Amino acid sequence: MTGNTESLIEMHTRARLQIDHTTLTPDWYGDRLDPEPILEALLPRWIRTAA
Repeated sequence: MTGNTESLIEMHTRARLQIDHTTLTPDWYGDRLDPEPILEALLPRWIRTAA
């Protein structure tokens, strides 16, 4: 990314992303985040077993 606003808007438009004032509003019910499934999906198994 170069920081060019116009190219960022163009890229999002081409990807059909709709970014507005509600984009970062969470859509869950306030439950605590359980990071375990996220980490299992993102980290290789050998890192998880070494920790």
